[in-house]
Amino acid sequence: MGDAAPTRDVTNGVRISSAEGLERSLRKTSPVPTVMLACAALAMVGLLVWSLVGTVARKVSTAGVTQGDAVVCFVSSDVVGNVEAGQAATVDGRESEVQSVSVTPLALADAYQIVTSDHARSLMGDAAWRYEVRLSRPEGLGESDYHTAAITTGEVRPITLVL
Repeated sequence: MGDAAPTRDVTNGVRISSAEGLERSLRKTSPVPTVMLACAALAMVGLLVWSLVGTVARKVSTAGVTQGDAVVCFVSSDVVGNVEAGQAATVDGRESEVQSVSVTPLALADAYQIVTSDHARSLMGDAAWRYEVRLSRPEGLGESDYHTAAITTGEVRPITLVL
């Protein structure tokens, strides 16, 4: 009764009858697969946490021109409903804020009379009607034919894009 029943080594079918034989038959394994699996699991957990608690800003990009203490830009009718006074914006990478949004659209030809730069016009798109949006002029912003502007219209949690 004191003798344990011999077991089979699954690697080569040899019977193991002692602890020494068991020790000899065990292979040493590298920690690399375990470390790689742990890193992948940690990355997945991090991505899940970010998708639940993180946010991604939704922005409308446009071009504008300096007029006194404001930067005047134009947005199309499909996004004007998302733009409101007080929203955060950037002008040439500097912090700004939406001061006002026109309720009356301008024909594209009328907007082109205000925005004279060909490059700025190309950034405005080709929609027939545009709404004027006035942004506060950031300090240190020089006079220019055009400025690039981005208006933050909202934030979304990444998990909502998946669900």
